[in-house]
Amino acid sequence: MALDNAWKSTPERQSLAESTAKGGGLPVVSYGLALLPDGKRRDELTLRFDALVTDLFGAGVYDFTTAAAERCASIMAGKRALGEPLDDHLPDAMIAGIAAQAGLPVATRNRAEFRNCGLVLIDPWAAED
Repeated sequence: MALDNAWKSTPERQSLAESTAKGGGLPVVSYGLALLPDGKRRDELTLRFDALVTDLFGAGVYDFTTAAAERCASIMAGKRALGEPLDDHLPDAMIAGIAAQAGLPVATRNRAEFRNCGLVLIDPWAAED
């Protein structure tokens, strides 16, 4: 994921933000930023990323609540019954549970893990018809 380009266009901003917030990516991106060498580039990227998340979500970052965990478990059981277990893809199952509980679509390129979860899927990288 190219953080340098994340805020240059609206679709990229929205995709990054949705993926980050819904996918548990806040700690992943923050960790990646923390691993950068001390200096102006790291400081600037950190400030820009923090501003991006605040601008797009404010307090709208969704937690993995008990209700979302229950939806996650139900989705995992349903996928297993279809022969598509998510056992090795718990983070994806957690995203699905959060999205299902909140009534949100999932923006992802990874349609295979999210199909048959009862969610609206959006592939922000797919060409529009």
